Amino acid sequence: MEKKCKGLVMEATSETLVVMTPTGEFIKVPWEKKAIPALGSEIEFKVPQAKQSFFSPQKLFVLAASIVFFLLAIPFVSEYLYLGESQVIAYVSIDINPSLELGIDKESRVKEARGLNKEGEKLLERVQYENLPVNRVIECITQEAVQQQYLTANEENNIILTVSTQEERERKLIRKAEKETAKNTEVCTSIKQECTSTIKKELDKQKIKVAVEVLEISSEFYQKAKKAGVSPGKYAVILEARQQGYDVSIEDVKFSSVVKVIKAAGGNPGEIISRAKKKEKQLLEIEKEMQKEIKKEEKKQEKKAKQDFKQTEKEQKEKSKDKKKNKHKDKK
Repeated sequence: MEKKCKGLVMEATSETLVVMTPTGEFIKVPWEKKAIPALGSEIEFKVPQAKQSFFSPQKLFVLAASIVFFLLAIPFVSEYLYLGESQVIAYVSIDINPSLELGIDKESRVKEARGLNKEGEKLLERVQYENLPVNRVIECITQEAVQQQYLTANEENNIILTVSTQEERERKLIRKAEKETAKNTEVCTSIKQECTSTIKKELDKQKIKVAVEVLEISSEFYQKAKKAGVSPGKYAVILEARQQGYDVSIEDVKFSSVVKVIKAAGGNPGEIISRAKKKEKQLLEIEKEMQKEIKKEEKKQEKKAKQDFKQTEKEQKEKSKDKKKNKHKDKK
């Protein structure tokens, strides 16, 4: 039997909430709704009659003290760490074949950069980026890519720009959250436009045709791509290519251009890259299916390896028996 209760949200994830009831109890509640309630908001929830407190009475005092400290510290720490002008609010990844990533602040300046593969690291060594406007850095990257012949006039050129916003972190702020998130969204829109126009303008000067596709993703998708060891752009395109039935994998694009990989698989790079700009929810569903396939294949390979080992072991035993028999015959 369940009873209805009300309480304040003290901790929230996509699956569970920790709620403080009017009596001071802290209860862990399953959460299945899409929208995650804000910290400090009051919600109504159901719990079994016999539901025990999530935290023991002995821990309550320590926890309460920690919460008070946390709430008192938020206005100072969050404003300094999260709302400072130097804080990265978006990551822009550029996939040519060199893959690079730029961390951008609220002033559209590059605060950090890294190569996502060896080619990207090599190219970045020749580019100044720290505290420079993002359009200037993109211009330098494009020029260097042309100089190193990653972009040429006689080949099909595709560039994937992926913008990953860090809004999830902004939503955790109790003060200024809505205002700051709205401002950051405007900055991200501006970043996309600046990057695209800068690349096209620079390549037009050198009479190099290019197709620039821009993907916008959340930090969740960004983290999944990072875990896989590739840029978000490559990750999205490979997911789309697999969805269309092409035999490609994440490993294929770690050390090669996604365009070359798709061509080798018999696909049309421009078409697949363009189709990758679908709703992120769809891409995440494809990603789940891909992970299932990978696990299934791993189990299959593991089973085959065990069978091969047993077969080899059996053959070795039979050979050993034959040797003993032959040795015994020779003695006779």
